[in-house]
Amino acid sequence: MLRITLLFIYFSFLHVKSFSQNAAPPPPPPIKQDSSKANSFATTMPQFPGGIPALMTYLKDNINYPKRERRKGIQGKVILTFIVDKDGNIIQPKVVQGIKGGENLEKEALRVVSAMPKWEPGTMDGKKVNVQYNLPVNFKLK
Repeated sequence: MLRITLLFIYFSFLHVKSFSQNAAPPPPPPIKQDSSKANSFATTMPQFPGGIPALMTYLKDNINYPKRERRKGIQGKVILTFIVDKDGNIIQPKVVQGIKGGENLEKEALRVVSAMPKWEPGTMDGKKVNVQYNLPVNFKLK
């Protein structure tokens, strides 16, 4: 009789154990956004004050074509990346793609982007977030 009771307890234990293994796993914890990192997209993307037309005007009015590159006829596109932080500041600007022999063009593009006024920050779920932004800057001689 003791053996039957022990077997019954043993099989009951196995049944409970297998039942708990087939239960749905608990949901994962919510993902926390690291406020020091930048998103590559946002519900509302950051925007230069006045929008794209104002950004193009700002670049046109503030970029000075370096004399060396003008004299050598060097032109092309410099692609920059930077972060628009939660306050609209431009941080960590850097060149992603430069122009061969156009180091001064790259420096000029970085200078002008670093001096930009505050942007309207991007938002995600109604909260301001850091967003990475890529900007091509065309240098073309007339």
